[in-house]
Amino acid sequence: MSEIKYITQSTVLQRGWTKSLIDKYLPAPKEVRNPHYRCAAPMKLWELMDVENAEKRADFNSDLARIRQRKNNSAKAVETKKRKLKEAMEEAAKNAYIILLDDKELRKEAIDQQQYWYDLHFDWRHERSTEWADEETIKRWVVNYIRHNLVNYDSMLFSNKGKTGKDDVYPFFKKLILTRIAEAYPNYADECSRQIEDLEQEYYYYFETGMIDNDR
Repeated sequence: MSEIKYITQSTVLQRGWTKSLIDKYLPAPKEVRNPHYRCAAPMKLWELMDVENAEKRADFNSDLARIRQRKNNSAKAVETKKRKLKEAMEEAAKNAYIILLDDKELRKEAIDQQQYWYDLHFDWRHERSTEWADEETIKRWVVNYIRHNLVNYDSMLFSNKGKTGKDDVYPFFKKLILTRIAEAYPNYADECSRQIEDLEQEYYYYFETGMIDNDR
């Protein structure tokens, strides 16, 4: 008499099943103690023969085809939403209004805001002051100040809250805004380029494929 072979729920799911298909086409599972985690829920096991026999049924394959089609349609709908959001944000970035300030006033506003942030997050162990900032640091503050205060960058991002693809479109949109800032404030174009380069390195997968790498 041949030995009965069992497979776990995860293995069944890897064969293309769903939990609803398992409930419909397989008998109640055999439950055994989890060998890896003593306090975990019991492992569910099914006879391999029961699984293989179910997979030969016409009604099973009909249900499986419908589920796969539904998933495919859902994935297409998500991609369409992402594409439309990306197009909308590209248009928004192109038409974004950037307030122009005199460089002296701009630098003062950016430095004052940074000092305010330091004061607001005061830590006696790491006292910080804008007084000792070098030119490279000040340029970074200035570009960040422009992006958050002289462009409606934050409000455009907030308007996408809850929308499908908002996380995907973020690096793309930020890059476009930095490009626009470089055009409006050429004195800070080098800092904008540096930030774009950092952005492209951080989101390399996105800029290569147009998708966020969820495994990062």
